[in-house]
Formats: sequence, structure tokens, C-alpha cells
Amino acid sequence: MAADLLAGMERAARDQGIGAMAELENERQAALAAQQRAHDLRQGAAAALADAEADAAAAARAHGPGLAKLAAADAERARTAPARAQATLERAFAAATRLGMGAIRRLDADLTRTVEQARLGKIDAVIGQKRKLELEIEDLAAGRYPPELFGRLYASGGVGDDEEFWPFEGEYWADEYEGYR
Repeated sequence: MAADLLAGMERAARDQGIGAMAELENERQAALAAQQRAHDLRQGAAAALADAEADAAAAARAHGPGLAKLAAADAERARTAPARAQATLERAFAAATRLGMGAIRRLDADLTRTVEQARLGKIDAVIGQKRKLELEIEDLAAGRYPPELFGRLYASGGVGDDEEFWPFEGEYWADEYEGYR
């Protein structure tokens, strides 16, 4: 923030001239002091963190029961928590990947089996139709006309190429034809 404030003051001084820089000198000094204070605080925080880690390491080496030993163990667990969390995340990701791939393989096997069964069903249907036609040919060769052929033979013999055959479906209704009486 102090660096942004200094840059803004320099821009204002350039825009308004040298007189504006003299007026803003106190603010510039305050911004520089804030910048120095922030630097000192960062240095102090880094030193405090290094001291805390050194104290935790020394307490971890302490022997015997006591609060210092428990605090050192807790500090060590807290220090290693991010690494342990990352390792757990990697294991969870690997397990999810394994489960996902297993589900995809099972789905692939199910789909393959279903397609094979459908293919076999189609083959069975074609073989059944072929056998039915073979039986009709045998009956025709023997001079027997199966009942289902009577309608087809009659329709194919009495209907011209430019006509359609509509088989009789039961009864004639009076309103089916114009001028029915």
C-alpha cells in the first residue's frame, strides 16, 4: 500500500508540478516510514517463526513426560499437517481413479455382453424366418397350401401392379361407401 501511495504522489507531483511535491513531502515521509515498519515486521515475523521451530525441535528432543513434550509433539504434527494432507489427497485421488476405471470396465463388459446377446437374438430371428420360408417351400412343393398363404396368393394373383390390396377386416359398415343402398 505504501508503494502504491508513493507512486500516486509522484504522479500527482508530475501532473501538478514541483510545488505539489513540496506539499506532499510529509505524506511521502510517512509512507516511507510505513514501508520501513512493514519490512521490520516481516523480518521480525520470520525470526519469530525460526525461533519457534527451533524451540519445537528442542522440546521434541526433551526427555520424560511433561507439557513441553506434548506441546512439541503437537507442534510437529501441525508442522507436518500440510504434507500429510497432500499425501492423503493423492491417495484419495488414486482410489477414486481406481474405482472409476473399475466402473468403466464393468460398464464396457456389460455393454459388450448386451450387444453380443442382441446380435445372437438377431441371428436367431433370421434363422427362424429362414426355417419358416423353407417349410412354406416344402409345403408348396408337396402341393399343400398353408392357410396363411391363401390370402397372399389370392391377393397377388388378383391385384394389378398399379393397385393395392386391402384385406377384409371383418364387416362392412353402411357409412364406408358413398351411395351404399
